Amino acid sequence: MFGKGIYTTDSSTKADQYADFRHKRRPLHYRNKLVLSRILLGNVFLYKDMPEKDECKLSGPPCMRCLQDVCDCNFTKFDSVLGEHKLRFREFVTYDEDKIYPEYIITYKRRK
Repeated sequence: MFGKGIYTTDSSTKADQYADFRHKRRPLHYRNKLVLSRILLGNVFLYKDMPEKDECKLSGPPCMRCLQDVCDCNFTKFDSVLGEHKLRFREFVTYDEDKIYPEYIITYKRRK
């Protein structure tokens, strides 16, 4: 959706969706892992009112001048993207692996 980057969320429910494939959910007794991380987002591009998944395609962070992900401005790009929609979870995407620090690994089981 937002290009090649590290996708994170502030919701444990959304993080659980990242854990496995929707069509191949692990059994309820399975111990899942969630990584709680600190992230330096820097200059964030707020992508509000996201279109459907097939329509929203960035190849990377957009330019701070023209707001295009591919441009000829040679201007500074945003450091990260925040995808937000009133019916979905927020997603934070950072494009620099040095800006994310995994702090805790949380083991949990799903419940009905």
